[in-house]
Amino acid sequence: MTFGKHYFEYENLKYFRDDAHDTTLGAFGEKKDPIGAASHLDVAGHIAPSQLEGSVRCTAAIDVDLKGTTKSDFEGDVGLKVFSAGASVAKSTTYANAASFKLVEFVIDQEPLRRILNNGATAALKYLANEGHDGRCVSGIWVMTDNKVATAFKTATTVSVSASPGGNSISFTAKNGSTSLETITVADATFAYTLQKVQDWNKDKTQIVKLEYDWKGNG
Repeated sequence: MTFGKHYFEYENLKYFRDDAHDTTLGAFGEKKDPIGAASHLDVAGHIAPSQLEGSVRCTAAIDVDLKGTTKSDFEGDVGLKVFSAGASVAKSTTYANAASFKLVEFVIDQEPLRRILNNGATAALKYLANEGHDGRCVSGIWVMTDNKVATAFKTATTVSVSASPGGNSISFTAKNGSTSLETITVADATFAYTLQKVQDWNKDKTQIVKLEYDWKGNG
């Protein structure tokens, strides 16, 4: 686990940090400064949360390890926010408290995301087709939580997705069967994110044949 001002590295993969608080799962837009240190997504729109239902997984809940990390690198270009048990909205926290929290990852795998884009996410599909080489879609986000929230999502049998009032926020609910364990609403609280780009289109560029991960480069 390594933190830089512009990236978060975990298991040899680098995730984007710049403008993270402006992104949510299913956001799409243009990748700015593609080969620069501060490369990031300029969000143009969002896939409706209802279209993501049934496709979101919690894949990791890891302890925050600040060893060898500076306050500036960990905080990146935005303030830190954490989700606590029983409070769906994230609250501001400090670098000094971060080691007591966990980083939790939510993802949509490539094939489900491809199906969503091809079969209903019309605005996102058209945007990616028109934007071309720099078009991207967010397929994974990391958020910071306390231990209870992290445990709820990591042990849940399903992660339900819903829209939230007030703009482009998205809510995740950890469930065991029909029992809801915890709900968090991700608005201005993303810590880091993963991007996907279109590798192959069909002949008339109306359907995505293959997506490709776009990991953060060096810097």
